[in-house]
Amino acid sequence: MVSTLKLTKIQVPNSDSDVISLDASSGNITIPKPVTFSNTLSGTGMDLVATISNTGIAASTFEFSMDYDYNNFLVVIERISGSSSSGSENLDVKFKFNGSFDGGQSNPYYCEASVQGSSSYRNTNATDNGELFFTNKPSKRWTGFYYCTNFKGEDKGLPNLNGFISGATGSSDHGSFTFVTGLHTVYNQKITALRYAFTSGNVDVVQQKIYGIS
Repeated sequence: MVSTLKLTKIQVPNSDSDVISLDASSGNITIPKPVTFSNTLSGTGMDLVATISNTGIAASTFEFSMDYDYNNFLVVIERISGSSSSGSENLDVKFKFNGSFDGGQSNPYYCEASVQGSSSYRNTNATDNGELFFTNKPSKRWTGFYYCTNFKGEDKGLPNLNGFISGATGSSDHGSFTFVTGLHTVYNQKITALRYAFTSGNVDVVQQKIYGIS
């Protein structure tokens, strides 16, 4: 048995003004005031799959799972910081696939990154890790975002990260980078985790949200 509910208005009791109207001809839905959703809103195209808020890590690397049933993701970095204040460090990233980081392959990564407002540019192939930024200070409060594509192992294109990151410790000490980094020979392996590391020193803080793109 199939039942059909047909309506053009949803009205709040004892109110003539708080009416949600549905226009069949245009397909528009009119909501008269801001609405607060108390649960997951489906149909937005993005699902929050993980929230990471780790401080005081004090470890040489930080690994987090990407083993979710999505091919593409958005990672929003609220903060990444390290212990080193040297201005010659990189933020490296590795991909886990085929049961291990680098998948048992030698130098499987490529990286393109540029400094905003500068001619400084890095373009490397066949390296032992990817990079989110280069030649800067891990101790800054780094924030940004990146898209992850082709993580499901569906033999479509190269698994990669594509995004923007910036960090600062004060008004005169900041840096901003755009980057693309990933695996240059692997097309059909599911990526199950990522791992951050600085060139030297520890990873101290990782705070970020991971969204699966449906």
